[in-house]
Amino acid sequence: MCRYDLDVLRQENWEALKAAAGRAIWGDPALTLSEYSHRDFDYLSGVREADRSETDLIDPAVLELIETRLKELDRISDHASTHIAHAGNAESRLGKGLEEFDIRDAREVIKALKEIGDLIGLWFANGAVSTLAVYQGNQFEGLDMAAMSAADMPELDANWELIDQDIASWRLKPEDLLSGNGSVSG
Repeated sequence: MCRYDLDVLRQENWEALKAAAGRAIWGDPALTLSEYSHRDFDYLSGVREADRSETDLIDPAVLELIETRLKELDRISDHASTHIAHAGNAESRLGKGLEEFDIRDAREVIKALKEIGDLIGLWFANGAVSTLAVYQGNQFEGLDMAAMSAADMPELDANWELIDQDIASWRLKPEDLLSGNGSVSG
């Protein structure tokens, strides 16, 4: 639980340490959570810690930046709807394709969604970080049939590990969002 008054939490923590008289004790996790939450909210509201008050509000520019970043991804929705979910036939897709859209573009879209999801979780869901869905099991089961030879499975597995490592490295720092760095289109 995050509590607003850090001075009270810090004093309670200090009193608990003094009362322990040198014995090991568990610290109050609310102190660390509250310190991080205050730091993040100060950042979002553009207020220095020394000037913090209970009436601080998130700077609307931050919400606009999040919305802008998500709107940059709208083009993939049209593509998926037209070519995957409601593919129909060639005529129904005519004129609805994304020019020069390939697997690299798809990677950047997924990366951007994960990064912004992480920040939203950090800022608005008590530090919860988003994770991409990962199949729990053998993701290659059945691929050794007609589409994949058994000899190619080790290479496929190695590529899957590289993708997993790549995804694990996707991080968007708050400074990058707020400064405009890390833009999907830039």
